[in-house]
Amino acid sequence: MKRSLKIGIVQAKIPFSIEEGESNILKFARSAKEANIDVLGLPEDCVCGRFKYLESYSPLDFISKTAKRFNISLFGSNVTFEGENYYSTGFYVDNRGRLLSKVHKIILTKPEKEAGFRSGNKIQIFNTKFGKMAILICKDAFSRYSPVWFHELKKRGVEYVLVPSMSLRVNDSSVNFWVHSMWLIARWFDLHIFAPGTVGKNYTPFPSFGNALIVDRDSGFLKRGSQNEEELLIAEITIRTKEEIEKSYKSKWDPVKTPNIKYSTIRQ
Repeated sequence: MKRSLKIGIVQAKIPFSIEEGESNILKFARSAKEANIDVLGLPEDCVCGRFKYLESYSPLDFISKTAKRFNISLFGSNVTFEGENYYSTGFYVDNRGRLLSKVHKIILTKPEKEAGFRSGNKIQIFNTKFGKMAILICKDAFSRYSPVWFHELKKRGVEYVLVPSMSLRVNDSSVNFWVHSMWLIARWFDLHIFAPGTVGKNYTPFPSFGNALIVDRDSGFLKRGSQNEEELLIAEITIRTKEEIEKSYKSKWDPVKTPNIKYSTIRQ
């Protein structure tokens, strides 16, 4: 296993055509290659949105070829058409172009529901040369159910949670909710969170608020994007051994395991 991970995450505008999306990804992949980045994170809908020609186009094929071309691992999410259904699909492709993980978004937004998207029901844990990872797409990482999922991932040895997002400003509290949730969860569960994001207009009525995040389990925000600029955020992460991870987690939690408690209701 390597001793460090150089992570890069993209904060970019949503593409409104496949050509625009591919061009933007290639631009950031070149920059990542020049910076010797190991893993590059792309935001939600990084290649394109729900277009009818997705039925004859595979965004994951393009991602695979790009990863292999630049010798860099890529993660993110994009709309896919599978069978008769549209999904918001998360992916991790290694630097050899191999698809190591593919998941479907579990908690859909109102615009996704209205557009007829289908939801997923699985969270995958996968091994990389940097350690164990898992993908939670956008809202999957900051809903009322998310702490339970993060806890389960931690118990299974996950060190990095990848959160490709669209960063929707649904109301005035959206930014604070997003930022504080990611910091607290990383701290609570002794995890790193890598969350690419978007800026500007998208396919929904809500603008994107940026604030892409690289969150360290101890130090908090290693990098935080602006609210309106395209950026490539880069950080160096020290890779821990399995023993170091277990020791750190045990030192922060007392008791280490969730207490077995009983609930009761007092009737009057």
